[in-house]
Amino acid sequence: MGIILNDVFNLNINRIDLVKMCQEAENKFIGVNCGIMDQFAIGMGKENCAILLDCNTLNYKYSKINMDGYKIIISNTNKKKETNRF
Repeated sequence: MGIILNDVFNLNINRIDLVKMCQEAENKFIGVNCGIMDQFAIGMGKENCAILLDCNTLNYKYSKINMDGYKIIISNTNKKKETNRF
């Protein structure tokens, strides 16, 4: 949604800043205490590339990936997210 709004309204928000804003919205307004990996993959993904991402620094690089003959399966396991408590 952030990418669409950025394009439609010509906001010219840097893509990394947009990714951070989307994570903040999910944390503060939706109430999901998530990391940034999902938003980063959506906002920064490139066709035929994997992203090697350091979630602490947001340093990243693309790595070409050939998925010919392979499929990625995404499923809902209905397993609640757990946090490690020490």
